[in-house]
Amino acid sequence: MNTDNAFDAFKKIKKFAEEHHDQIITEQDARFQLIDRFLVEVLRWPRESIHTEPFLDEGRIDYLLRHGDRNKFVVEAKRTAASLLETKQNKLDYFKFNGPATKSATPVLRQAENYCMDVGVQFCAATNGLEWIGHWAIRGDGRSKTDYKIAAFPSLAAIESDFLQFYELFSAEAVTKELFKIYFNEHEGTSINQAEDLYTVKSDRSSFMLKSNISRDIEKVFTKFFTSMSGEDDSEMLINCFVESKESKETDVSLQKIAKNIIDGILYIDNNPNYGLEADIRDAVATEKGDFALIIGNKGAGKSTYIDRFFRLKLESELRSKCLVLKVDLRLSPNDTNTVTYWLDKKLSELCEKVLFPNEPVYDDLQGVYFREYMRWSKGEMKALYETDKNQFKIEFGKFVNHQRIHETGLYLANLLWHAVGARSLMPCLIFDNADHFPREFQESVFQYAQSLYRSIKTCFIICPVTDRTIWQLSKHGPFQSYQYKAFYLPTPSTKEILQKRATFLQSKISNTETLPDQYFLAKGIRVSVQDLNAFVACIESIFIETDYISRLISSLCNHDIRRSLELTKKTLTSPHVAIDDLVRTYLSQSGRIRIAPQRIKKAIFLGDYSQFSQDDHAFIVNLYAIHSDHISTPLARLSILQALKQRYFQTEDAESKYMEVNLLMSYLEPIGIPRKVIKRHLEVLFTYRLVEPYDPTSELLEENTKVKISPSGLIHIELGSDDKTYIEHVGLATPIRSSESLGVLRELFQAKKLEREDWDRISATFVSYLMAQDEIFCPTANNLPGQDLIRATLRRHMR
Repeated sequence: MNTDNAFDAFKKIKKFAEEHHDQIITEQDARFQLIDRFLVEVLRWPRESIHTEPFLDEGRIDYLLRHGDRNKFVVEAKRTAASLLETKQNKLDYFKFNGPATKSATPVLRQAENYCMDVGVQFCAATNGLEWIGHWAIRGDGRSKTDYKIAAFPSLAAIESDFLQFYELFSAEAVTKELFKIYFNEHEGTSINQAEDLYTVKSDRSSFMLKSNISRDIEKVFTKFFTSMSGEDDSEMLINCFVESKESKETDVSLQKIAKNIIDGILYIDNNPNYGLEADIRDAVATEKGDFALIIGNKGAGKSTYIDRFFRLKLESELRSKCLVLKVDLRLSPNDTNTVTYWLDKKLSELCEKVLFPNEPVYDDLQGVYFREYMRWSKGEMKALYETDKNQFKIEFGKFVNHQRIHETGLYLANLLWHAVGARSLMPCLIFDNADHFPREFQESVFQYAQSLYRSIKTCFIICPVTDRTIWQLSKHGPFQSYQYKAFYLPTPSTKEILQKRATFLQSKISNTETLPDQYFLAKGIRVSVQDLNAFVACIESIFIETDYISRLISSLCNHDIRRSLELTKKTLTSPHVAIDDLVRTYLSQSGRIRIAPQRIKKAIFLGDYSQFSQDDHAFIVNLYAIHSDHISTPLARLSILQALKQRYFQTEDAESKYMEVNLLMSYLEPIGIPRKVIKRHLEVLFTYRLVEPYDPTSELLEENTKVKISPSGLIHIELGSDDKTYIEHVGLATPIRSSESLGVLRELFQAKKLEREDWDRISATFVSYLMAQDEIFCPTANNLPGQDLIRATLRRHMR
């Protein structure tokens, strides 16, 4: 919280109140001169969140303050002459709700309470601008109201003395985080959280890295293989390793047809003697049609790769030679809605110049770009200068072009594009890539910009790759509903298909040793023998391609993102838990491939390069049994959250309804014994590791009004956490737990020098028994919620 600026604003208001005390008399004076300023300038409530005098059956609320679409805070205002507190002390204090110090304030607070009940708000304030009272009105804790206290600031001097607490009670930031509960619980004697030390089962074993020298060496080879994503320097890899689908093939045909139709229109104009530059080429070209296409696919579906591949390899070479391809990567933009138009104008102009004039445009080039303006000047308003001093005419025209290039970038870009069409018979192909990495408002600005180009330069082909969620969200808002576009869906290929493509590609390279004896790989810096590569491909096929579950597991953990899937595959292959000698034996075995047990592969996924699971060292796996030592709760809290979101996800086909507001999720799970704060903290972990996804894909903050849904990683984590023995053994047993009989039993079991399979079974059963016992303590009614009973019943099977 930045309270320094807020405190400076408060001091200005305090000074104003002291200097104009005699003029602040009525309630309207107090509201206009003091309370309004307090709410906006000091407590930082956005003006749009403040609603004054909304009518209810009980009357009119002076102030109803909202956060997002939720009511959060009620303020009841009184005139300054009406004192609210009976105390003579000049400092913050917490008084009994109906005690002698608050006798005058009680009727005002009861009125505010009624408003709170009507609008579903827990916290309210009463103020005359000089005195401020905070009241946690709606509790639901079964206590008598006589046990409640109110926070009382009897004067502006009291606020100044305890400004931080004033801010953390009434500010927008504090109320939305419900910090007022901390202060009230503290002063009412209920502020102690359930907190205690937690203990690791393997107390005498520390986690350490197991990486060997040979693992590090082979990892270099694997890194080259798995990070060659787009094939930007290798068209052969691009065409051979892209996973085609029925939809991508249909899109190839459609896009090629669109490109041909536009180019044919340009060629018709260029070859028709009735049309020429002198006959106003722009008006002629404007009679033809361009097109606007969206390539829709999930994140990681390979949309950018598909577009590169299409223009480089799939589009007929003759058509390709007539395309002016300008691809803008929006990730390089400053992410500023106000300046994105200028940035795009400038970026596209630079790209266009590089293609049209590789050696920088000279004067004659620019004269050709501005041919129409040049002729207009020479025959129109600058005719006299043209006929008397042609050099000066050229200087003035050069200044005009330079001014547009620097200050009117949109006009400069338009002239470059029209020049490409009219003088070069080229079709501008404008690609706006990665716009969906930014907030909705930024994306709308980009699409509106693209649409304006599409409408002004009719013979152009505009392509925007977007995620399916982006198009769904934008289609629900006014500006995007009016866009004209053709949509092509690109499904996300499975990890198995991607690896199969790469394995096949490598095998073809290996078998063609006569024409390419290692040169392909040497050119990429991979200095390995053909035998090494054969072994490598055999490992890929054995571990991932032939094991459906493993490829599904990896893909789901990465939320079907191709790059992350390949990264996790590489980490798994190079993990010491999938021994290198086993990989080589897999290939060299004369009796057929040795099948590496899925349990070992999963262990490699869970532990990576370390001897034990470490949450800090893993970006793909989350320990679902972890608890917080300062907020002790059920170790099944994270599983419970995911299960609730899973049920929400599958109970509807409507995309928007699959999301659930954080506030509602907390209200749903709170009755079974998981406090709201605990739910929020665990949800933040799940959010960070993307087991849950926000409605806005660019959102980095999780607030109560944030809408979230379960992700593919969250779904696969439910499988792992509730019914996977390997996960329980290697992730679960790394969980710090409460001191209990189970802790002693588990530590004793781990004392064995060599653990056999039956020992691991007993350890797992003991650990699951501990989980269920703890859950029974904190969530005794969990089985009353549909779905929550299923998770717990599934886990109980591992107790046997």
